[in-house]
Amino acid sequence: MTRRNFAIFWIGAMLVGSLLMLFAVVSTQHLFVPPGALINLLASMRLLDLFRPRRTPFVKEFLVLGLAITLALLLRFPSSALVVTLIFLWCAFLMPLLVIGAAVSERFEARWPLRAVLHLLAPAVGGVLLMLAGFQASFRELEEPPIDVAGDALADKNPPFADTPDHWEAVPMGENTLPGGVDLLEINKSAAVIGLDFAAVEDAEAAVQEKRFASYRDAIDHLEQRGLPWIPSVQMVDQRVKAFSDAAYAAIDLFTQRDAEALGGGRQVFLEGLLEALLENEAAQAAAYVAAALILSGQEPALPPEVAEIAAEMLERFRADEYESKPVGYYAEREELARVFQQNRFCQYNLVEEFDPTTAEQIASGIARVLEDDAALANAYDAILALQSRTTNPPGAGFASLKGYTPGTVGAHFHLALFPPSGSVENALFQRIYDGLPNESIMNRLIVAIRNGEVDLAPDEHSGWYDYQVHALETLLVPERGPEGEKLLLSKAFKERLIEAFRTILTKQRELHVGHLHRVRQGGTFRAMEISPELALEPTATHYLRSARALRFLETAVTAILGEPGYASITLAGGERLAEALPPVAQLLYGLYFQVCEDIGMAPELLAGELTPGEVAAARAQARDWLDNRGAEEVFAADVRYIVPVMANADTTEVRYWMTTGIRLLKVKAEYARPPRLRIDGELLPEDANPGFYGMAFGESEFYLPVEEFAEATGSSAPWTREEFRALCDRAGSHAAITRAVENGRFSGD
Repeated sequence: MTRRNFAIFWIGAMLVGSLLMLFAVVSTQHLFVPPGALINLLASMRLLDLFRPRRTPFVKEFLVLGLAITLALLLRFPSSALVVTLIFLWCAFLMPLLVIGAAVSERFEARWPLRAVLHLLAPAVGGVLLMLAGFQASFRELEEPPIDVAGDALADKNPPFADTPDHWEAVPMGENTLPGGVDLLEINKSAAVIGLDFAAVEDAEAAVQEKRFASYRDAIDHLEQRGLPWIPSVQMVDQRVKAFSDAAYAAIDLFTQRDAEALGGGRQVFLEGLLEALLENEAAQAAAYVAAALILSGQEPALPPEVAEIAAEMLERFRADEYESKPVGYYAEREELARVFQQNRFCQYNLVEEFDPTTAEQIASGIARVLEDDAALANAYDAILALQSRTTNPPGAGFASLKGYTPGTVGAHFHLALFPPSGSVENALFQRIYDGLPNESIMNRLIVAIRNGEVDLAPDEHSGWYDYQVHALETLLVPERGPEGEKLLLSKAFKERLIEAFRTILTKQRELHVGHLHRVRQGGTFRAMEISPELALEPTATHYLRSARALRFLETAVTAILGEPGYASITLAGGERLAEALPPVAQLLYGLYFQVCEDIGMAPELLAGELTPGEVAAARAQARDWLDNRGAEEVFAADVRYIVPVMANADTTEVRYWMTTGIRLLKVKAEYARPPRLRIDGELLPEDANPGFYGMAFGESEFYLPVEEFAEATGSSAPWTREEFRALCDRAGSHAAITRAVENGRFSGD
């Protein structure tokens, strides 16, 4: 082989190696990275032998050492995106450029300064090439724990036939005619089973399902402008509840900051009294800690120089930790809420981890001593913790407050804080099964645990609002656990769509509680009359019922702690009283539950005394009015793209995020998998009667569901605010691009 052909062969081999690694990274098939790296190493060695760079010593050694280090890192950290990035940059770009630099310097017999410049220029050229190519360094491929989903079997669905007056309803005849001059056609859906699946999409409709929208209003307008039928999805209903819940929690947070008499005046008043007592006791570290919390809320307490200096150091450290300190969710939209967020997060700091043992001991013991000596402060402290336990959840296992602190408390609890953060079922699962940030979808792992019974979502006597909200989602994952499970025949694809609904709603609920939840660090002369299912909204009956009960729980819990006058004093941002705003939302959810029961032929199941007949009638009327004007409320014009941090690695350099990336439109069909029973002029037709004989046919209905999309990604330590994330979504465009952009935030600081 001639020298020229030899060079062409190995340069070609190097190109193949680089392309192989590029394919591996773009397709996230990282198994192909090492072979590509070895091909490039061998090609580089052979080319260096050819060029004989005598004036460029140790080039071979430099190549081998660099490759050895990066491959060793890959073996040690197989899921690290940073390590894969290093190998890719080194082997696919920098190694070839280094060889070329050595060859050029030798070819032109360059002196040492020029050779040095050429060698330093190689990495820079590689970086420029990457930027020009628009390469996005998103290398982490999250493993997906398998979620075994199977479509329902009709043989498993056996709802009983109820021949009672309540279950019969007249079918409007309209212009339809039936043989024999039938005057009255009645339908009984008690034993009917409705099948739900995705409908075939015509070519002209394909673009409808591909488009993504930032708000429900945009999606609805798109459908109505084209005359396409649609019904509200469970996520759209949740968006109505989400808007209220954000406003309600913001109002509760602000009210309990200074105005709650049942809390001794509120958190801020409690902290002011605690600071005064600590200064009298000359407990400098504890006083500085409480003073820092007050400063974060916008106060300027008078402090001795020593205490002020310690507080400033604590604040500097806290503010530098954006994972903990940066306001997100609705807290980032108003300055007063941002201050509440930062104060609460600071008071949730784990003293055991954030301070040295001596400082943590001084803070904890100093505060515990004051609470022991001052009954009024102790009672206010208990009330503050009790309220958070109800409005979000109680602290997780292993979390302790500072009341009754002794040195032995640290040994029995791994998280010690003034206001311990709330726990959750998902946090408990993640802390139990993960040692660090895993390379798998933690959302899918949670879903698997709920479906197989490893995690029980049923609230207990200690549960808070968040537990009740999550419990309302259970039947989205396991529809058979709700009574409507007997009435619906769900295809595999539709069950997967409900699982996606679980993901997006849980993400939004967690974002609601982001200020208080713990973040884990870890044929004939007549026309046949067609009878098809008529659904007014997505038939997730149990979810609507449990969501209504969750709101009533919140009302009862807050009233029990703040008292009737306190609860009646809480005002939403728009000026409406929480006590006046909450009941209509709960009533709407009850009404939607009754509507679904009617649509699928299922008797409502309420607790004894849960609603009076008048309340049931009012709920039904409100639901009908809401459905008649569906999508008209201003809340549906709001952007529904949310992001919330869930857990992080030990040093918070990598954070796992859950997000909703926008709204898409899914075409669904509903049909009777088991038909309803019919009566004609009062005579019950046989169960196996052929409807065609009577001039009828059971058909299917098709409609669109506006639904939200979920994504999970590992990104930078600085959480995104709603505004920042939505701007990122606008720039990225597609669902996949948004996920890549969040991943790239670790490198670009996006």
